[in-house]
Amino acid sequence: MSIQRKTRIGYIKLSLALCSFLSPPVSAQSFPPATLAREGSGPIRLVGQGDWSSLEIPIQYDNPAVVLLDRGATLVRRDGSYTAPKSGQIFGKLTSDVLTSPFTYSLDLPPVPTGQYYDVDNNGKPDPGVQIWAVTLANNAILTPDEPYLSPVEQLTQLSVPIDSLLVTPPTGKDSLAETCGGTLLVYAAEAGQGFPSGFGADGKLFTADDPIAALPQGYTVVRLKREGFQFDRSREAIVFLRERPEDGTTDFSQLSYTASFDALIDLLKKRYAYTELRGIDWDAWRKQYRPQIAAAEKQRDATAYFTILDEIAQAMRDTHVQVLGAAEVIAPRLQAQLADFNGSFGIEAVELADGRVLVQRVMPGSAADRAGIEPLSEIIATNGIAIRDRIAQLTQTSFAATPETRRLDAVTRALRFPARTPVALRYRTPTGTLQEKTLTAVWLPLPEPLDLARIYPTSRTLARGGKQYGYLRWTSFRDSSEEIARFRYSLNRFKQAGVSGLILDLRENEGGSVALLMSLLSFFWSENKPLLLDRTISERADIATGTFIPYSSFEIPANLPIFSPTPDSYYGGKVAILVSDKCVSACEFFADWMQRYGRGVAIGAHSTSGAGGSVAWVPLPDDTIFTYTYTRELDRQGQPYIEGRGVQPEVRVPITEEYARAILEGKDPLLEAAIDYLQGSASPE
Repeated sequence: MSIQRKTRIGYIKLSLALCSFLSPPVSAQSFPPATLAREGSGPIRLVGQGDWSSLEIPIQYDNPAVVLLDRGATLVRRDGSYTAPKSGQIFGKLTSDVLTSPFTYSLDLPPVPTGQYYDVDNNGKPDPGVQIWAVTLANNAILTPDEPYLSPVEQLTQLSVPIDSLLVTPPTGKDSLAETCGGTLLVYAAEAGQGFPSGFGADGKLFTADDPIAALPQGYTVVRLKREGFQFDRSREAIVFLRERPEDGTTDFSQLSYTASFDALIDLLKKRYAYTELRGIDWDAWRKQYRPQIAAAEKQRDATAYFTILDEIAQAMRDTHVQVLGAAEVIAPRLQAQLADFNGSFGIEAVELADGRVLVQRVMPGSAADRAGIEPLSEIIATNGIAIRDRIAQLTQTSFAATPETRRLDAVTRALRFPARTPVALRYRTPTGTLQEKTLTAVWLPLPEPLDLARIYPTSRTLARGGKQYGYLRWTSFRDSSEEIARFRYSLNRFKQAGVSGLILDLRENEGGSVALLMSLLSFFWSENKPLLLDRTISERADIATGTFIPYSSFEIPANLPIFSPTPDSYYGGKVAILVSDKCVSACEFFADWMQRYGRGVAIGAHSTSGAGGSVAWVPLPDDTIFTYTYTRELDRQGQPYIEGRGVQPEVRVPITEEYARAILEGKDPLLEAAIDYLQGSASPE
């Protein structure tokens, strides 16, 4: 789904000033009445706006909802796995488009909320206490009979890019929680005189023993968490703003000069790029190498030259998530230059077999190869006297793909591409074993696709073999959450009703997308009795002040959060085979890895996945250029990247043999057949 969006992007100053607190003196616990900034009988409605700049927001929030959530357990008990039940959710109304920042909302309050009460006055005596609520923007994508209520997964999968009335610092360890450092709460007291903090204590944390306490009036009170002391608002219509964390905002260098933006970008990547060590990057050396070229582009005001240098840096990083985006007229010369050596083709799609031979997989009708009589399954021996294996090895070294395996695949694709109008002596062996050499002239043709176009569209169907039925479901991205989840759930229910003996998930052309959708779809494969706990992986990201990488739970989803199907009837507990390829990217890879890692499915493929393991940040640069980079490291419990630069390794790896190539030529699908073999028990993981 194409999303048009407008965004107001501001500069993010890389400091923690917003969340650093002066230490007020500890108040004597006399419970003075709260000093009201605005007096009244308490709010009956909340209104406000939400500001954001992260360009990931349109990806993560495709079905947004503004919700007031009961946060007492999370804030007071510091229970990171707590999620609000139905009684702890009050829905508001978005009054403008969320994809345009700032957006607006309104939320009508019930006379008496149904949240939990917490005694937070630190006086050692039992008191009725107060309810503690905060407003958040959620992605309400899972359609259940309980709609519009948020499932636990929906409440916690937005933690990595929260837009909330509370301002928090990110976790500082894999078992720690985000700490409140500002923002706004809504507090409800059923009785007047209930104590509530009037400021952060000496430790700078909320709801700890050194908090100064004030007595609240009965009813609702909006509490603004200021570092100099909290403000209490009893307005009938109270204003509550929603904001993203400073760490999540887009760092904008678009108003700087070429050289200034380049220096700022290198400084940022040096501090925040997740895989500097893995890629062996020397940022200071790169600055020295490329800055003179940037200065020359600035002097000539050459936007294409500026883009080209940035693109060279991006490619040298060999990270699938690192890209440079720009206007068509700026990038066109760069693309033409990149393709100059490979824009001509003979009309051959080649495949490398497991034994190292390179065969003709397909011949494009009417192409030079077709006119020369070259047949599918012919073996390519050499081009212009250079052995095809040597040419592939050379091209592998110049490939910018993320993993050794995907670099090899890229090289095989380019091995029979040459500059257009170039005559090439092609030596090959026919399927009958005859050695031949013919001179062909390369002409411009688009790069061939290894799969038919008809296979990239989402579909679901039931397959039959040996008297049994198997469910087959293919989807091509982790976007459009509501539509994907509805289709996914419908297909699972249909398969269960048909009594299938296993499920095949085809992710071979899945481009990735939203963490929220990733988690929602994963949840369908675990039950409340046997939930998924993400306790075998961790994330790391750089502290924006120091650049030090801090470990925390995967995508900030608590490792002790039980993840399970949103309703019992939507749970699928059968055997699962997952088809993967090098075109399974990012969220697709995490889905396949976690299903395999936690024993709910087996990945099946001829190749590993693309190797894109992390969250992405966007940096606007001059001339409508955008640089994207990976800012989180996703690691196993040994501290090693398990997707980035490696890809998901199929447990059932299907070797590409001559029989495999022949089956493809005949319109068959060897990987699909291998998946059915696995579900039948006749194929086992390596």
